[in-house]
Amino acid sequence: MLDLGPEGPQPPPVMDSNRLNTNVHYKPQITMSPGCFSMSITEGDTLSLNCSAKGNPAPSYDWLLSQADPNPMEERSVVTITNIAKSHSGDYTCIARNLLGNSTCTVNVEVTVDYLPIFAGLAAAVVVILLVVSCFTYSSYYKHRRMGHYQLKDMLPRRHKNKHVVQHNGMDQSFM
Repeated sequence: MLDLGPEGPQPPPVMDSNRLNTNVHYKPQITMSPGCFSMSITEGDTLSLNCSAKGNPAPSYDWLLSQADPNPMEERSVVTITNIAKSHSGDYTCIARNLLGNSTCTVNVEVTVDYLPIFAGLAAAVVVILLVVSCFTYSSYYKHRRMGHYQLKDMLPRRHKNKHVVQHNGMDQSFM
């Protein structure tokens, strides 16, 4: 109803009200960047996966390595594996949950082996073996054949059964 006072119609009086605070609850929503994806990492490196989610109440986290193993490998938002091995390849699933529900995100991790250090090591081993074989061949064959083979017994004066030795012009001559 409008108040019809002496000055004409008046608007209703303004009433003070208390502020109403509300708290909205919602299930987790994963905000992982770049989201669910696949990645390749080299064996020996460090794997670090961070799963973040918004939710009210605040979510808790579980990381599962595969669907076959229901036991969580981590119970926090970040999973880190140092010195990763080929056996760590697989699907890593993050589950963010609260009382209102859960949200999941799966990251496929493929661990690759870097063969370059292995090939470099094998090549170095082959070079060392070839050097050892070459040195052995040189010292046992080439050196004796090319440079002559000397025996100490050829350098000493000859001993004869007959003790009568006459020297003539610096040469030994034996008489029997």
